[in-house]
Amino acid sequence: MHQDEVITIVAIDDHAIVREGLEHMLSVYPDIRIVAVAETGQRGIDQVIAQRPMLVLLDLSLPDMHGLDVLARLRAEAPDSPVLVLTIHDQSGIATQALKAGAHGYVLKDATREELITAIRNVARGRDYFSSSVMRPLLDEAAGHETSGQLSDRERDVLKLIAEGLSNREIAEALIVSTETVKSHVSSIFRKMHVSDRAQAVSQGLRSGIIT
Repeated sequence: MHQDEVITIVAIDDHAIVREGLEHMLSVYPDIRIVAVAETGQRGIDQVIAQRPMLVLLDLSLPDMHGLDVLARLRAEAPDSPVLVLTIHDQSGIATQALKAGAHGYVLKDATREELITAIRNVARGRDYFSSSVMRPLLDEAAGHETSGQLSDRERDVLKLIAEGLSNREIAEALIVSTETVKSHVSSIFRKMHVSDRAQAVSQGLRSGIIT
């Protein structure tokens, strides 16, 4: 997306006070607009398909179906609308399941306004974002697994930084290499891991223990 594009959002949450709170809070940001809200998973899916938003804010606790099932359907039926999970669930196991189902971000409901806005802007621009309180247990868990010899040491470094939500430019700055070198590493990671995007790479890395 272009920097001046308005980020359109469909928010799916079964609590009216949360939906209203999100609409009120986000209304002060000119680059962010909620275009629809839904209180159930099926209604949310219908709204996403109809609106084709640039981002979906998804709660995992819904009255008609589990949020992970909603996420899987959205990945299949509206793949161009990335999903940012906004939930009270801070267990690493649930976060891992969300990653496997295709979430591009995972933020807890006790996050600050600033963190939520950062997450929204990152995910809408194609970058993953996961709350540090969730990502750290995932990384610690992965560190205890047997690591794969698939990736080179530098590719593992790049994958770690991808998991932290850094862009190619930011990774290049952190590793003191060119952006083209980072792009080459990312392409190699995708090829070796048989994935097509960053969220899948992070999910695969956490499951297999490549991220240490």
